Amino acid sequence: MKKYIVLAASAVLALAACSKVAPVTEPDQAITFDVINYANSTKADQAGHLAFEGTDFGSYAWVTQTNWATEGEGTYFWTPNNQQITKNNAGKWTTSTMYFWPKQAKLSFASYAPYMATGAPTYTKANGWAMSNYTINNDANVDLMFADLVTDLTGNVTTAEAREGDGGKHFADGVPTLFRHKLTRVSFKFALAEDENAYENISDVYIVVNSASIVNVKNTGSYAGDVWTPAAATAEYAFVTSNKELKTKGTFVDADANRILLPQALVASAANAPGQQLKISYTIYTKYEGSTEYLQEPIVDELYDLRGTAVTNWTPNMDVLYKVSIYPTEQNPIYFDPAVKAWDTPVAEQALDVNKSE
Repeated sequence: MKKYIVLAASAVLALAACSKVAPVTEPDQAITFDVINYANSTKADQAGHLAFEGTDFGSYAWVTQTNWATEGEGTYFWTPNNQQITKNNAGKWTTSTMYFWPKQAKLSFASYAPYMATGAPTYTKANGWAMSNYTINNDANVDLMFADLVTDLTGNVTTAEAREGDGGKHFADGVPTLFRHKLTRVSFKFALAEDENAYENISDVYIVVNSASIVNVKNTGSYAGDVWTPAAATAEYAFVTSNKELKTKGTFVDADANRILLPQALVASAANAPGQQLKISYTIYTKYEGSTEYLQEPIVDELYDLRGTAVTNWTPNMDVLYKVSIYPTEQNPIYFDPAVKAWDTPVAEQALDVNKSE
């Protein structure tokens, strides 16, 4: 019997948040960062965001005298150009060596996370963020983020944060650093198919997902102009590494992990040209009507395209969930088609004499 599964994918994009600039009152105010990042929000809470929970991040800073838009990038404010920003003992995000706001000039900032001393992204006024040959490792789940450019500040900003989930306002002082996810997060859920027509003549059935991974996924690319350009290299990423039992129709079970992966166009497989695919191995345990024992049928390394009508591309800041429904059978009953082959015409005759006396 032919087995098949259905993949349904959905994607959610994150929304924005806002800040208000307050004037500087202290002549020697230390530069700190108010770090926030995008989170999934409802239309009623488009300012919703979560506090940054990541590790150290990097920041570029430029000095301008009047206006970033007309003046140009100016000169770098600190060295190295990508200064490491760390949370100090007081809970403030700042540089390890304290820097202070200039009294006459203005500062503009471009920040990224996580911090990279080498191989870091760069920022230019003409081209924005750029990064070359960034690779998604098999054993890492790095949430690469670029913050919105912040220009012409004269001091720390008082930010009103409407953090998602508590409905309250939170105020913090610092350079408003609003991160945007630049990779795609992919996750999987698995369930027995809910279609009752798939269970005719079956008294009980359950499925164990033994392993699941995605293959032919591009894992290296360059970023420019808010667009990723993947290279040809591909990799395989595991999502299920321990057995997952599916016993209730329509009840989805989470995979062992989700993955943060390189944005890319999804390609439908063709002859000798496979696209990005789910590779899944599972075992079907079926008890038919009138039987007292389960029949076991292992299905090994079946492949299914990830491209579908709902999701044709992975884009930056997209959260993609694949809901995989597995059918125990396509319900092709076993029938018999009897026929009789015509007698062959003999090519010779043979006379036999039985019990003849010599």
